[in-house]
Amino acid sequence: MLRKSIAAAFLAAALTGSMPGIPWAEAPPAPSVGVTGSTGCRECHERFYQLWSTSLHGLAMQAFT
Repeated sequence: MLRKSIAAAFLAAALTGSMPGIPWAEAPPAPSVGVTGSTGCRECHERFYQLWSTSLHGLAMQAFT
């Protein structure tokens, strides 16, 4: 029972981000000003944009209509 309590406390701390030094437990940084999304990458990274945009991952990022 004690092990379950310790595991639950550890999990709760990890999920709330109260474990400094553990990257996956910390909030991601806020986006910087000027973030334009995937189309903003196209200008400098045309080849990779073409590869990504036609992939299933790229297609999944389209707006839902």
